[in-house]
Order: sequence, then structure tokens, then C-alpha cells
Amino acid sequence: MEYKVIIRDREEGTEKYITGLNKAQSEKEALSQARDAGKLVYISWTDANGRNGYLNRDGATDVCPGEPW
Repeated sequence: MEYKVIIRDREEGTEKYITGLNKAQSEKEALSQARDAGKLVYISWTDANGRNGYLNRDGATDVCPGEPW
């Protein structure tokens, strides 16, 4: 499973991506980034079969983009 942390800056309208993380690392990074109220933070995942979705605090979802951390 591959995880990507997506960080959206509310003021600038930009997105930053952090890739190459496992599940625990992505959750830790999302929690850290979400401390900034000016950011919306999401975690997306892709499995070995190419299926993808988003990871919420309460588990995986196929709702795009899921709930911000």
C-alpha cells in the first residue's frame, strides 16, 4: 500500500504532496501538518491492484477527498 499526504494551503490555494510513507508515517505527518489551521490535510492511498481512496481518522473511505485531518 502506498500513502500520500496532501497538504492544501487555504490562503495560497496551493497543494504540497509528501510521498513514500507507510500508513503510520502518513498518519503522523498528517497530524503534524494539521496543527496549522491554514492547511487542509488529507491522506490518499493506492493498493497493489491500483485501487485508491482516502484515509480518514476512523478508517479508509472511497469518498473523495474524505475528511481533512
